[in-house]
Amino acid sequence: MGILYAFEDAEGNRYLPNGVSISKIAQSTFGQNADSFSWENKIIDKSFLPGSKKLGTTRLKSDNISFSLTRANEESVDFRSALNDLLQAVQKTKYVINLTDETRAEVAPLSAVSTPNKGTEKNFASEEITFERLSPWEDETPNSQDESLTGDSFNDIEINNAGALDAVPVFTFTSSVAIDDIQILIPDNSGSFQLLDPIFGTTGFEELVIDCEQGTAIIGNVDRANFIVAGTGFVQIPPGATQIVRIFVPEDCDVNISWRNRYYV
Repeated sequence: MGILYAFEDAEGNRYLPNGVSISKIAQSTFGQNADSFSWENKIIDKSFLPGSKKLGTTRLKSDNISFSLTRANEESVDFRSALNDLLQAVQKTKYVINLTDETRAEVAPLSAVSTPNKGTEKNFASEEITFERLSPWEDETPNSQDESLTGDSFNDIEINNAGALDAVPVFTFTSSVAIDDIQILIPDNSGSFQLLDPIFGTTGFEELVIDCEQGTAIIGNVDRANFIVAGTGFVQIPPGATQIVRIFVPEDCDVNISWRNRYYV
């Protein structure tokens, strides 16, 4: 069985696309003609949404979530009633919920198409429903991966970025010996970061947090980003199940890498 989903409204009511009934909205804007149903929500000027970053003269389109459904009822009246229930749920949906792990994506309904099969007297239909994401993140706990690094060598770490776009990582290094050179390379997009700082690993400065989203390199509650080598900078991890993060350290130490799956800018 595949992943199960539910459509959730602003009040927390859930509709399961397998046919659980919901309360109907009076004077719905949805309708059905004799042959098929289609509906599209025109989202005006996506530059006002967080996921539509303008890139020169073009825009990076936000990520969509689409569902393909097959629905059948023995009685025509039940078929039409179930279609109304489904369309009303789509109209009110604020979140798409993954019922496997309860992660949620904030969405707006974008389009819905219901096409009854010919000759079935509207007892059988194929349906396509599409939502547009309104947030680049899912409401989920960040991915986290702990690694022990070998000194005086490059360490290749395999990362699974399950998102649709580059992930912005946070690296937390811990060491009880001085480490004055840290290099992070992302071979797939040629990203590179290098920090030359003599205090990391010395007494009282055993933790270094490199936050690529905030653009900081914190040691002892002080941002040491001014020690980043010119020509390098904060990195991002491309999408993919086997992305390599290559880290060089002169001495053995530990690192935690955390990131959130991102679905559009």
